Order: sequence, then C-alpha cells, then structure tokens
Amino acid sequence: MKNRFVTSDYSRELGGAAKTIGLFRDALGGSITSFSRNPPCSAATSEDLYLQTGRGWISKNYGIPTRESESSSCEKIEIRECFLSCHLLYRYHCQWVWKRANDLEVPFWIVPHGGLDPWVFGYRSIQKRIWMKTHGRRLFRDAGSIVFATERERRKASEFVDTGNSRVVRWPVRALATDNRGYARKEFRRKNGLPRDSRILLFLGRLHSMKRPVETIDCFAKSSPPSDCILCIVGNDGDLTQKQLTALVPDSLEEQIVVTGPLWGADRDEAILASDAFVSLSYRENFGHTVAEAMSAGLPVILSPGNDLAGELIDRQPGYILNSNEGDEAIVALKWFYDLKALASEEIGSSNRNWVRSELQFANFREQLKGLRRELLGDRGDWS
Repeated sequence: MKNRFVTSDYSRELGGAAKTIGLFRDALGGSITSFSRNPPCSAATSEDLYLQTGRGWISKNYGIPTRESESSSCEKIEIRECFLSCHLLYRYHCQWVWKRANDLEVPFWIVPHGGLDPWVFGYRSIQKRIWMKTHGRRLFRDAGSIVFATERERRKASEFVDTGNSRVVRWPVRALATDNRGYARKEFRRKNGLPRDSRILLFLGRLHSMKRPVETIDCFAKSSPPSDCILCIVGNDGDLTQKQLTALVPDSLEEQIVVTGPLWGADRDEAILASDAFVSLSYRENFGHTVAEAMSAGLPVILSPGNDLAGELIDRQPGYILNSNEGDEAIVALKWFYDLKALASEEIGSSNRNWVRSELQFANFREQLKGLRRELLGDRGDWS
C-alpha cells in the first residue's frame, strides 16, 4: 500500500524541509512526488516522481507542471493510493493533493514546515492571504490533520488556521557520534587555516536573509570578540551568497570570521564536531535540524525566539535563549559564550546531548506518525 509525500522542488538545497520529508518517507515507506524546476536530486529513488514545471514565470514560481508531465505522472500513480502527505504551502502541489484526495477518496494530512508562522506573512503577504482564502481554506478544511514539529509552531499557526485537528510530532535527529571529536577539531582547523586552540562559534544553514547571517556577522563584530574566538559561517547560497557575506567581514576581523560556503555529509558533521557552540539568530525555524544536531554533539546553543525548538526546552538551560531579535541582546549572548568556562560548557553540552537522544528518537517519530495515520484511515483496514 502506497504512501505519497508531495512537495515542490525537492532537493538537498531545500534544507531542513527536504530532510524532514525524507524522514517521513523513512518512517512510513512510500515515494516522493515533487513538482520541480530541476532534475531529480541524488536522494531520489526509482519510485519517486518529478513533475517538470512549465517554462513561464507563473508556472516556475507557482510550481505548475506541464500538461505532458502531469498526464504522464497520473499514469504511473496507482489508482489505490493509501495516503497523501502534503509538505509546504502556497504552491500548486497543494491543489493537486486536495483534488487527488477527493477524487480517490483517500485521507491526507498537511505538514506546513513553518509556513504558518506570522513572520512568513511579512513578505508577499497579499498573495499568501489570497491563497489561504481560496485554495488554503478547502485544503485545511478537508485535511485529516495538520502535523507540526513543536508546540510553539502550532501556537503561532492558530492565528491563521483552526488547529483543533492538529498533532505535534517532534522531528527525529540523528545524534552525531562524538568519539572522533578531537580529530575533527584538528582537521577542521587545519583545512580552514585556524589556530589549533581557537574557539569556534558555528552558524550552519542556508545563506538566507531569514536566517540572518548578515546580522550575525554584525553582532559578532560589535561584541569585541577575544582573539581566540572564531565565527564560522557554513551554508549554501540562498538569497545571499558566500561572496556577499565575505565582503561584509571587517578587515580587522578577517582572521576571526570565516565563510566556508556549503559543506555536506561528513564534512558538515566535522564542522559541528569541531565547534564549541552553535548560534542561530533566525527569524523563523519551525524546528531546526541543525540546532538539534549541534545539541546532539554536545554544543551549547545561542537561539533567537524564532527558533521554535527553544519552546520545547523551557525547563532546561541549553545555552542562551534570546527574548527578542534586538542586536544588543544578541551581543550580550555572544559575550556569554566568550566568558563560558570549559566545565560549564561541558555540563550544558552533556545535558543537550542527553535530551536529544532521549526526546528526538526516530522510533518515537515513526510510532507517532503510524498511530496518526491509522486514526485517519479508520475502517480501511490494517494499512500499517
């Protein structure tokens, strides 16, 4: 019995959303259908479908596939679909899910991936509100459930949709093995020409204005960092580029601010293990895979209020949680890191590592999704 995970532009460059969609597939089995401008990514399987979008501006940006691509895909999809999982909002694939679910009389749920955060309505607001009143209204009305990653994400979303039929399922995290941390610290510093005894504050994420790498550089520059503290910015280009960020580094700090560009796989893990703390001043992170991965590696974290995972850590001290997006407060947080003693850092890191391994296990994620799917399938039989 098939599960189909439907989205737009599925590729590793999609960041956390792509990782989450892959985790949904790993938990439930099935295939991904992506309405894409680009060819299939390296993570695609033989069962996945990529519907090529049209060449026009609207088709490309709204994710409308060519007529030939959509017709061909319908022939490949089995008539008896088990379940549809709709990921991300505001694109044509949402209409496709709604229509297909109704035509075949199969249930579906929606995974917004932070798309209902108030910050999202701060840009292209008119288009999104029109979409919510037309396509979105019936999509959320007919969905069996809305799946959120955190309680804070659900609370924010309640401003725009009825969350009465929603469920919070924390995304799982692959805990990084820390056995080779010493080697990773040495190698990462060697590769990037950093002093062996330097302390690294890591920014890891797509170079996008939402994640505020420019503000991170600015706050670091204004915080009078000690000479042994390095801000390392790792990520693939978004609406900002590695070149643009490098140009913003003050001459006086060119030895203390490193913009590496993207790192993937083992190189990415090495950057996390080599670091001493993690920082995210992002406006919006409905979960934050990189935050959780850094915590799993035993790093203290500095998090803005836009990091919804911080809401799951209310009774803990994972590092420094900011109350606002004000630069002055971020500077205070950075100075907290500069003054953090080794023993205190180890205690925080150990607590973070234990929390991730206890609360963000893949087995818990899988069982919660399977249980919710069984509820929505009802008397259709044992589809688990």
